[in-house]
Amino acid sequence: MQHPKKKGIDTIARIANSINKPIYVTGNGRLAKLSGNVKYLGVLSREDYAKLLAKASICVLPTYGETFSITLLECLASGNLVLARDLPVLREVAGNIPSVNFAQSDSEFLAKLENFLDIAIKSDEFYELSMRSIERSKVFSKDVILERLKTQLLFIAHEKR
Repeated sequence: MQHPKKKGIDTIARIANSINKPIYVTGNGRLAKLSGNVKYLGVLSREDYAKLLAKASICVLPTYGETFSITLLECLASGNLVLARDLPVLREVAGNIPSVNFAQSDSEFLAKLENFLDIAIKSDEFYELSMRSIERSKVFSKDVILERLKTQLLFIAHEKR
């Protein structure tokens, strides 16, 4: 079980009081009392998690450490805007698309979240960024990854001749 501090729940708790929107937290772990607009949902089934992402507009990933973030890909594939802790691996997965912003401090998270909340109500701009998220997630689809692997294996086999 990941410690809530490593997942950045402290950041969520500190910025939650400054926004007037519900914030849903998923995952396992024991959490301290969170503010009224933060709802801890615990571990969700894959189906319920997919439904939550489909209803969301913005995903916040304040984690202090990641290896490869499946959560980031799930948020992108769902067409969400993503606000994440500024970590090299998350930057690499995001690929410098405008629908993903990065922050370090709580004040940065809050400012960028407020900007995304403004964008979420502007349908044309949100739609364009949402499509960028979905397109980026396709880079990591099974078919694309298998094709890259096949290309690399053929290259290696050709070099050994």
